[in-house]
Amino acid sequence: MKCKLKKIIYESKDNGFIVCVLTTPDTLNIPESIRINNGLAEFSATGYNIPNSESTLDIDGKWIDTKYGLQLQIESCIESLPTNKDGIIAYLSSDIFTGIGAKTAEIIYNELGDNAIEKIQQDPKCIVGIAGVTEKKAHLYAEKMAESNGIRNLVMFLNKFNISMTRCQSIYKAYGAKSLEILKTNPYNICKVRGFGFLTADDIARKINVSLTSIDRIQACILFILSEISKSGHLFINPNDLAQLSYKYLNNGEDEIISLKTIEKQIKELKRENEVVIEGKSRVYLWQTFKEESESAKKIVRINRQKNVIENIDKKISVIEKDLNIKLDASQKQAIVNCYNFNLSIVTGGPGTGKTTILKVVTKLANDENLLLMAPTGRAARRMSESCGIEASTIHSALGLFGDGNEVPEILNSDFIIIDESSMIDQKLMYLIMESIDISTRILLVGDVDQLPSVGAGNVLRELIKSNLIPTTYLRTIYRQSEESYISLNARLINSGNVKLNYGSDFKFIECNSNTEVLNTIKQTYVDLIKEYSIESVQVLTPSRNKGSVCTDTINEILRREVNPFSEDSPQLKFGNKVFRLGDKVMQTRNKKVSNGEIGFIIEISDSELVVEYSDNRLIDYAKEDLEFLQHAYSTTIHKSQGSEYDVVIIPLLKSNFIMLKRNLLYTAITRGKQKVIIVGDKWAISKAITTNDIGDRNTNLSERIIFENEKISRKYSSYYNNNKQKNSNVQISLH
Repeated sequence: MKCKLKKIIYESKDNGFIVCVLTTPDTLNIPESIRINNGLAEFSATGYNIPNSESTLDIDGKWIDTKYGLQLQIESCIESLPTNKDGIIAYLSSDIFTGIGAKTAEIIYNELGDNAIEKIQQDPKCIVGIAGVTEKKAHLYAEKMAESNGIRNLVMFLNKFNISMTRCQSIYKAYGAKSLEILKTNPYNICKVRGFGFLTADDIARKINVSLTSIDRIQACILFILSEISKSGHLFINPNDLAQLSYKYLNNGEDEIISLKTIEKQIKELKRENEVVIEGKSRVYLWQTFKEESESAKKIVRINRQKNVIENIDKKISVIEKDLNIKLDASQKQAIVNCYNFNLSIVTGGPGTGKTTILKVVTKLANDENLLLMAPTGRAARRMSESCGIEASTIHSALGLFGDGNEVPEILNSDFIIIDESSMIDQKLMYLIMESIDISTRILLVGDVDQLPSVGAGNVLRELIKSNLIPTTYLRTIYRQSEESYISLNARLINSGNVKLNYGSDFKFIECNSNTEVLNTIKQTYVDLIKEYSIESVQVLTPSRNKGSVCTDTINEILRREVNPFSEDSPQLKFGNKVFRLGDKVMQTRNKKVSNGEIGFIIEISDSELVVEYSDNRLIDYAKEDLEFLQHAYSTTIHKSQGSEYDVVIIPLLKSNFIMLKRNLLYTAITRGKQKVIIVGDKWAISKAITTNDIGDRNTNLSERIIFENEKISRKYSSYYNNNKQKNSNVQISLH
């Protein structure tokens, strides 16, 4: 029905929820209890992002009996285009169109008349040149018109499912103007949008009466599980496990709605549709994941089979040793020789074992080459730059990847690429690296295979080593830290499974008997240490982000109250459940604008945006919709700390972390500390972590694929050689 906005009673700035009063002349569609005055019905309504304008609104919804009386719950709202001068000027000069004021809007109206808005929608070029409007801006304004109505109606449809404005925008970004139509036709399309899962889609589908036995539902569930396993690091799943998990989700503890046989049939159908790959009897992959693993293996083998010989390498190394005033041991020299004799080689070792020294020598040797230094995180890249005196970049920035993860990587025209912190490279990133380089490119991977594997799916560094085809140097001698340092000593003890750690000034253990005592100890220790060092230099590292009472989220709030408490005079910005304050220590959680894991401080806040200062004085603006990828960082998870080093780390370790207590987790945590490591908790948890050498086997087949591809090429060359040998032999016989 056609309505006019009379007044707004309440408006939420966080999610756009509005309580308002509307009027309509369409009294025939109004319940009898609604008051009618002078031929107009006046009533209360609720909705999201209702336009605050004098335009006529075409509204649809349902009447709800509330404690305030009958209210219209608005489900769709389309703003009718104004067709008079005042309305058009008001619309064009609204917040929708940045850069158009009332004066410019009037000029546009004078040029285009009462149908100005309709004309702009049909042909944006019609305003090019009017009041300095460029073609680019004209198209942007037309898009904004469509987007404004599209997002509004999408929000209306999804608000009953507790889907926020920000998440609605993600859907609109994926599907554009057809978003609402696509979701109403098949709600399971939402599963293809980052941040949405099957259960959300299923909730929507059930409420709009989509059949529970629909093929769309079954296939969406199967694909959802295949995407979810990546969160546990897996690339594939056993078909029987896939069917059983799907059965559980689809039937949801109810009487059997979907049979196992039906699910198994749809798995095969998805294979036929090239959505999944079924390999043998034990592996089901998403098609894209299979491609990433298999194509990576092929490229790795092709690169690895390229051989180089550099003359007088030993003499050249000796010259650089003198130049840098260092003495390399045999394993370090071998690592350097390998990276010049082979197109792909690996150096692995713990902290202080000389990996940085190798990088310095290698970069010196490569002075005439087109050299590229990369690392997975910004911190690691800057550390690389400082050590080698050569600019290094993050892998994502070098590849030009800062969007939604679907971009095509840029070609890397480098002769020699060195990648530090290689244990953090997941399968998808490895695939993108391989896609971006030529087989003639030399690659040196440097990392610590004993650390936690990548957050993303796969276990690339370990799989490469496991293949036994990539020349690998293990560094075991510790050089960096003094003999008095217990950090490196304990790192070695932990790796060997020895629970008898050594404690001293740089490696401390504070025993606590309760979670409350742990939190209080961390709080006091942190406050004391940031006075001695700095807030940038001290980091709390936890096994879990949000599970248990001693987790990253809880500690962040406790520490923030202590070091950056609320003040009436200090500005803050709310986003969902998060509140950001001026001076807050924050972390970027996705490769967008800055690298995932970058830590900085909020230096400016306004009503709708904030500014974060990262290292090297980089200032990054965050609009409100970008805050989804920002979180507080007084404490971070151990996983998020990979690739970073801090002067001091504080590690809570408790029995309640039982599931997370593993050797590589503890090893990774303590090796983040350069000067001091403090463990807070109980000794049982430390012993449990050290004795649990569960590297978390992941469903990945990269090493086997590398071996297979190498053998296939060897057989091909062998066959080619034998055939040519036979031909030559035949030729010789015929000549005689």
